[in-house]
Amino acid sequence: EAHIPKVGDTIGGHLYDNRADIFLFMQGEIKRYNTFEVATADDLSYFVSSIMKNFALIGKVDKIVLSGADEDSEWAMRLQHYATSFAVLAPKTSWSSTNKSVEKALTALNILADTASCV
Repeated sequence: EAHIPKVGDTIGGHLYDNRADIFLFMQGEIKRYNTFEVATADDLSYFVSSIMKNFALIGKVDKIVLSGADEDSEWAMRLQHYATSFAVLAPKTSWSSTNKSVEKALTALNILADTASCV
């Protein structure tokens, strides 16, 4: 919520397991949420540009926030072209495990530990 301004259009994305959860907020109100299968940054670009087209968003949105990828990743570099402001969300909480395969899976979920639960 702190990363979604009440004014303007914001796209949020969370990448994990060849998937992207993509959110569109317009004037602070959620207008679209969907999960897409993305194998490449081209796939992600396609879905972001499709959402922008479907909601008649011309040029760039005001802000894009991304989690699940590093700031210097191809994913982040590609998304920066769609917004005037761009931020990669880093987790404040870190889960860990002594099991290496579990540790790898947890890395992608650390950002979720910081979100508010609706339950």
